[in-house]
Amino acid sequence: AILEKPVYEAHAALLLNLGREYKYIPEFSGAYSSSRREFKMEELLNTESELLNSIDLRQKVITSIGIKTLFPDLKNADPQDQAVMDAALLNFDKALAVKSVKNSGVIHVHYAHEDAALAKRVVDLLVNSFIDKHVRLYGESRAPFFEQKLAEYTAGLDEATRALRDFTLKYGIVTV
Repeated sequence: AILEKPVYEAHAALLLNLGREYKYIPEFSGAYSSSRREFKMEELLNTESELLNSIDLRQKVITSIGIKTLFPDLKNADPQDQAVMDAALLNFDKALAVKSVKNSGVIHVHYAHEDAALAKRVVDLLVNSFIDKHVRLYGESRAPFFEQKLAEYTAGLDEATRALRDFTLKYGIVTV
């Protein structure tokens, strides 16, 4: 036990509030739009846990901190090599635990490392990257078709307004 290096674990707890991003909004107002789907908390927690465990977030954390910093045993390897990234991802996965609490809106994130400050940095970066991704996914407009049509109609209205103004100036029409 004396020869073993201590391992520190950083922890974060995420509380998911059911906001408008989880509400079902039908894309059209046809016959089927009245059928609403109710999401269960377990489904939402599983979805958010999968986002937290997504490969792009894990790779972002690894590349932001650096493979050589996170995993000193890979320090002689080329960080651009895909096999090295795969090995880093395997090591990362062994140290990472993302668990949702049943019948609640809480997800726990744990990361274990020999350097306490580095473990904290990993958890902070992972959670912040997750929040950014969540906002990007759920914050995007759900009606690009309607936004495009609004822009087209606005441009048409502007053109019609200019044409009316030019017409009234050309023929000297005055409105009272």
